[in-house]
Amino acid sequence: MTGPRGSLVDISSLSIDPSIRKSLFAYLVGHENDFQAASVEIEGRPVVDEATRRAKATGRLGPFQGLFHDRVLSALSAATETRGLPPIPVSSIEVQATASSHGDYFAVHSDCDGSKTRAWTFVYFASPEPLRFSGGELRIYEPSDDPGGSPLPRTIRPSEDTLVLFPSPYLHQVLPLRARFRSFADSRFTVNGWAHVEVADVAPALVAAACSP
Repeated sequence: MTGPRGSLVDISSLSIDPSIRKSLFAYLVGHENDFQAASVEIEGRPVVDEATRRAKATGRLGPFQGLFHDRVLSALSAATETRGLPPIPVSSIEVQATASSHGDYFAVHSDCDGSKTRAWTFVYFASPEPLRFSGGELRIYEPSDDPGGSPLPRTIRPSEDTLVLFPSPYLHQVLPLRARFRSFADSRFTVNGWAHVEVADVAPALVAAACSP
C-alpha cells in the first residue's frame, strides 16, 4: 500500500558494497552472545516485556558503528530535502542491531522516548537474500490526508540493503516472524535506531506529530 500524498516514510537502498554487507552479516552472526533480550521503555526505564516485544538486541556493532552513523545522516538529509523540510539539527545517532527469530514480533508502539529527543527512526534490513524466514514485515501507520481520518497502514517487507526512515512519533509494529530453521543465522537482522535532536531545536515541520507523554 502506498502512503498518503505527504508521506514522510522514506524507503531507499543504502547501496552498501556487497562485500561489506557480507562482512556485517558475518559479524552479527558471529557475535550472538552480545545479543540480549530486547527491552521496551515503561515509565522511563527499559523493561523486558515479551507481551509487547520479543527479539534480541545489541548496541555493539564494532567496526560498523561509524558506517551507519554516516550513512543514516546522509540518507536523512536527502529524504528531508526532497520533502521540503528544513535541515535536521541532529545531536546524536543511536544505533543498535536486532535479531528476530521464529515467533518474535513487536506490538504497535511509537519510538518517543522519555526525554522526547527521538525525532526520526531508521530500520536497515541486514539479512541476506534469499531470506531464511517469512513474515517480520515492518508496518507503519501514517497519518491520513483527511483531517480526523484513521492512520493508513503501510507494510514493508524485509529486503536486503533497504533503509526505512520515518518520524519516531509514528505508530508502527513488526509482524510475527516464521523461520524456516531455528539457527541464529536464520534470524531477521536489522540495524536500527534513532536520530536524536535537542528539544529546544526541534522545528514543528521535522515530525508529523508531537510525542505523547
